Formats: sequence, C-alpha cells, structure tokens
Amino acid sequence: MTQYPRMRIRSTLAEPRFARKGSVPERPGSCGPVFPAYQQVEAFLHRVPEELYGLESDPCELRNLIEDPKHKGAIEELRKALLGMMTKTNDPLLDAFKKRIGV
Repeated sequence: MTQYPRMRIRSTLAEPRFARKGSVPERPGSCGPVFPAYQQVEAFLHRVPEELYGLESDPCELRNLIEDPKHKGAIEELRKALLGMMTKTNDPLLDAFKKRIGV
C-alpha cells in the first residue's frame, strides 16, 4: 500500500465519545471540548457515510477531505484495503459497503 501522509478514514460505524450531560471536559491535544452525549449522538446520527482527515495538518479532524479530488488515490486505496478486510472477516455489512462504493 502506498504511504500517504498520516491520514485516517472513518466510517459511520465509529463510536462517538460520550460525556455526561452538562459536563464539557477538554479533549487531549487542545482540540476543544468533548460535547455532551446528546450532542454527540445527534452529530453521529446525521453524519456523512465516510470521512477522511489529514492528521498532520488537521489533528482535531475538523476538515473532511473525502470529497477533495486531490486525495482520490488514497481514498480508493483505503476503500480497497477495507473491502479486503471485510471480505476476509465475512463482515455482515460487506454487501452494503460494496453497494455504496459501486463494486
């Protein structure tokens, strides 16, 4: 697999970080507050299917690069790697993932 700058792709299956309602502790690395659980759940339920972040330039993951044509090669390679892992492990969401990426 080609080595790209430190990047991370996230799917909608990632778990949100929870905090008690009314408490807003700081996240490590000065990326701002961890929002209360109800706000995190709301954001989790209405997010985009895929996310890609350049962790060196955006460590707080604020700018989603998934639609940026500059990263098309990295995105395709990461999708291919994920497809391989999902196939190997007989993932129950494999058919839905194949449909979403057009395979």
